Amino acid sequence: MTKKKTIFFVIVLLGLIAAYGYYEYSRPLADLSSAKSVAQLNANDLYKEFENNETKANEKYLDKVISVEGDVLKIENKNNKQSIYLLTESMMSSIICEMDDNHKTTSVTEGQKIQIKGLCTGYLMDVILVRCVIE
Repeated sequence: MTKKKTIFFVIVLLGLIAAYGYYEYSRPLADLSSAKSVAQLNANDLYKEFENNETKANEKYLDKVISVEGDVLKIENKNNKQSIYLLTESMMSSIICEMDDNHKTTSVTEGQKIQIKGLCTGYLMDVILVRCVIE
């Protein structure tokens, strides 16, 4: 193989790798509407599991799809993101459900009991679910 053919082959190969990388990077995330939940809990039970033993709760729920039922504490719209806060027994903490961009809702009201499915990303002061959809 000549030097020009080798250089051409390497450039084409790098171009294909770059195109595939861009495709994977820009691919939209899967919608969780049809995803199966690994657990169904109420907001208080989920919060208590993280508060009592965060390590064990992380093993059970971290990076997994879960369904949570609870009363809506508040609805927040910031920076084009909608978050629904579910009430827990703790005055300082709640379950924060960041809604999927395609599943924002105006039909939810404060005090309403709802069930939300989302991807658990962990616990700081609140338990956080992302890419949420209302079930």
